[in-house]
Amino acid sequence: MNDFENTQVQHIYMPSRMTWETYKDKRILIHNYADLPTDKAIEMLIENSTATASLGRDNLLLLVDVTGMFASKKLVSMWKERAKKNAHLYKKIAVVGVTGLLNTFLRTINKVSGLGARPFEDAQQAKDWLVSDD
Repeated sequence: MNDFENTQVQHIYMPSRMTWETYKDKRILIHNYADLPTDKAIEMLIENSTATASLGRDNLLLLVDVTGMFASKKLVSMWKERAKKNAHLYKKIAVVGVTGLLNTFLRTINKVSGLGARPFEDAQQAKDWLVSDD
C-alpha cells in the first residue's frame, strides 16, 4: 500500500464488511454482503458506498460478494440509486454469488448505472479479472 492509501484508510470510517486486499500487487476493495438479511444489506450498502465515496479516489477495483442474498424491491432500488451515484469511482467491478434472480438484478443495475459489473463463479476468478489488463 502506498502512502496515499495508508493515509486514507487510517482517517476514514471503514465499515466492518468493507476491506482492502492486495492481490498480485494491486489493491482490491471488497464489499461483503454475503448471507445478510435484506435490512442489514441495505444498511451495509449505505455505509459501504458512503465510505467508498469518502476515499477521494477513482479507478477503484471492487469485488462485491452477494452470496446468499435475497434481491428485494427495496434493496434493488437502493442499489440502483447508489450505483448511479458512485459509478465514476470504479475502474472494474466483479461480483460473486450471483445466482437466480440476482442475475436479473445485476443486469438491471448495469443497465441503469453503466457500471459494467461482471459476475464470476468465485472470488479467485473475480480477482484475476480485476487485476488483468482487459
